[in-house]
Amino acid sequence: MLAAILAHNLYRDLQIVTQSSSRQRSPSDRHYGTSCRSTLFKRPALWDFMQINTIRQKFIQCVGRLIQPQGELMLSMNMSGSTQAELLQIVGVLEQVA
Repeated sequence: MLAAILAHNLYRDLQIVTQSSSRQRSPSDRHYGTSCRSTLFKRPALWDFMQINTIRQKFIQCVGRLIQPQGELMLSMNMSGSTQAELLQIVGVLEQVA
């Protein structure tokens, strides 16, 4: 149970760090419950999260092959251009954060 909670928190935090928020905060968000609130009745979330199954299928369950082109092991994966760009963006953001 603890491992599932940690995995959930980890993948949500990964998405928060690598994405900008999908909704812009308005200046009236500070005044929740007052008459100057101009957002919707049911406030939408700041991020659109992917489900963990989507992330697993997109990145982890991809077919890959270990190759050794010049004596150094390299992981070769068959990905679409958009998936590869998304993975490189995630790696870039994580390098900046670390």
